[in-house]
Amino acid sequence: MTSKPKIIHVSAYYPPSLGGLEKVVEYLAVEQARTGHSVEVVTSNVGYDATYSDKKVNGYKVSRLAGAKIANVPIIPGLLFRLLAQPVASVLHCHVAQAFVPEIALIAARLRRSKFIIHFHVDAAASGPFGFLFSLYKKLLFPLTLRRANAIIVFSDAHASLVMNKYGVAKKNVHVVPNGVAPEFFYDSPRTIHEPARLLFVGRLEAQKNVGMLIDSLSHVTSGVTATLVGSGDKQAELSAKVKTSQFTNVHFVGRKNGPELLSLYKNADIFVLTSDREGMPLVLLEAMAMGLPIVATNVEGTRDVVKQSKTGLLVGLNDAHAFAKAVDTLVHDPDTYQSMSRSARSLADEYSWGKVAIQVGGVYDTA
Repeated sequence: MTSKPKIIHVSAYYPPSLGGLEKVVEYLAVEQARTGHSVEVVTSNVGYDATYSDKKVNGYKVSRLAGAKIANVPIIPGLLFRLLAQPVASVLHCHVAQAFVPEIALIAARLRRSKFIIHFHVDAAASGPFGFLFSLYKKLLFPLTLRRANAIIVFSDAHASLVMNKYGVAKKNVHVVPNGVAPEFFYDSPRTIHEPARLLFVGRLEAQKNVGMLIDSLSHVTSGVTATLVGSGDKQAELSAKVKTSQFTNVHFVGRKNGPELLSLYKNADIFVLTSDREGMPLVLLEAMAMGLPIVATNVEGTRDVVKQSKTGLLVGLNDAHAFAKAVDTLVHDPDTYQSMSRSARSLADEYSWGKVAIQVGGVYDTA
């Protein structure tokens, strides 16, 4: 009987660093370990909190290497050496949203004769004073790395088209695998909206999430609402200053939350809000739907693959704060529509599970 190859997940960051990519890596790795694989996550210690406990599952290990984040680029000096120490013919599964990590993983995969799988989470855009360097990286180096992978995992047909048309990846190497929802997020109690209504955002406070638009929209909402922002990031100080300048008393920054604290915030919310300017397949949207939360979000690729317009939520134009506020008011003032969307969201979430995702990913490994 042939033993299963070891699976090595490579991610620049990892929980408790809060972000959809990091949670996807964790849930997938844990599920694979539960089904009998030897799994190791190789990541950095950026964002790590010593009070956080990794999941206790046989065959699952997390290796946190010393690292830093410089100009939005993860620097992990020991990454190549750690990957070269892995068994020959392992599966090297690299989760992509940051520069240079996939190139290091590709070098290790070639030297160790490992299958090199890229999980394409989001087509990140350049930002900051050194953004021009990231643009050059995406134009010159990143396409070569994608085309050298044994397989590319994407979340949707739209993302499949993107990696084929923009980066020249062969169709036969692209595999659509959606995200899943962990069992603890499924919540079956009926939803009734509070007064004031409780808006919830979960994610990084960074440029891509466009949280400034959410704050702008609050001045146009006619209903009584509160907004709880879960997460941290480079934009936190700027966003806090914006709230203070606007003299809003109904916006609460609560920092990163995990486990029971995060579940409690979902359970006590009324509407989930997301204002991103781009997404992959937002895990937080699946979690919110499993909790029965109607969604108000920007109509961008990735988000519209999850939210069904007027069925599980309302999608509005990017940077249209007035339309965003109107969508929130619609849900607050129309309890029948609110409850209908809540039931539909909860029902749709049943289609997603990490068990199904792990099986599909295993099929990618087998055919790569």
